[in-house]
Amino acid sequence: MECFDLGISWNWKPDKDFIDILAAECQRQGITHYIVHAFNLQETAKKIKAEKLMFRSFLDRASDTDSEFERLTRLIKSQNCIMINDIDTTKRAIDKAIMHMELLMRGINVPFTIIVSDFNDGINGLHEEISRLGSPFIIKLAHGGGGTGVIVDARTFEDLLRARHQYGDAKYLLQERVHPVLLNGKRAWFRVYYVFGKVIPCWWDDITRIFEILTLNGMHFLGLQPLKDIMLKISKVCGLEFFSTEIALTVDRKFVAVDYVNDQCDMRLKSTVYDGVPDEIVKEIVRIMVTYVRKNISKT
Repeated sequence: MECFDLGISWNWKPDKDFIDILAAECQRQGITHYIVHAFNLQETAKKIKAEKLMFRSFLDRASDTDSEFERLTRLIKSQNCIMINDIDTTKRAIDKAIMHMELLMRGINVPFTIIVSDFNDGINGLHEEISRLGSPFIIKLAHGGGGTGVIVDARTFEDLLRARHQYGDAKYLLQERVHPVLLNGKRAWFRVYYVFGKVIPCWWDDITRIFEILTLNGMHFLGLQPLKDIMLKISKVCGLEFFSTEIALTVDRKFVAVDYVNDQCDMRLKSTVYDGVPDEIVKEIVRIMVTYVRKNISKT
C-alpha cells in the first residue's frame, strides 16, 4: 500500500499558486504529498477502496463545491487520518446563524443581527424588527461564502423578499452595518487567520478588498492585541484548525467579529491579483501547516 504524509484535494483554478507553494514546502520539510485533481479523482477513490492508497493527513480544498470530492473526503476521513479541516466540524462552523449565537454567548462582540429561519412563521412581524437595523443594512445567507448571497445595501423588507426570490427559503442573517474607526488613515478592518494555534492578522479594507501586512510592532503601537485573543476564542467555538475571520474596530473602540468563520480561505497571491493575500502571509501559512503535519503524522 502507498502511504503519503499529506493528501491535498483542490478544484478551483486560482488555487494553483497556493498548491504549488504547499507542494514545494512539503518537499523542503521532507513530507510526502499526493495531489487530487478532478482528472485523478475517480482513480484515487478506487485505490483507497482497494486499500492500495492511504494518507496520514489530508487538506480538503474541494468538497464544499463538488459532491464527488465530498464523497472522497468522507472516504479518506474513515482512514482515521488528520483532516484539515474535518468535513462535519466545518459544516457546523460555517453556519453563520449557529456561530452568531455561540459567539454572542461567549462575550464576543458581533453586529446586531436578526436571524430569519422560517419565512412561513411570523415573517410579517419582521417589518418592525428591520427598522432597528438602521439603513442600509446587510443581508447574508447563513450558509454562503465568497460574497454569495450577500446584499450590502439593503434598506427595506422588500430587499429581504428580493433575496428570498433569488436564493429561496434559506436561513438569513440581517445585520447592522459596522463602521470602523480610522487608524493611520486606514479603515480598521482586519482579516485574521487562525492556523494551527497561530494567529496572523492582516489589514483588509472591506471596500477595496485590499490586503496589507499588519506587523507585530503595528499591533502593539495601535493597541490591536485583542485580535489574537478574539481569534483564539473563536477557534475554540468552531473547532477548526485553519480559518479566517473579519474583525473591525468600531468608532466606539469595540472589536466586532463581522464575518465569523471562513473555512476555504482565499489563498490567491497578491503578486498575481490585486486583491490577493500578501505572498509572505501565504508562505507563512503554508510553513505552519506543513510543520504541523510533520510533527503530528507520527501520532496517527
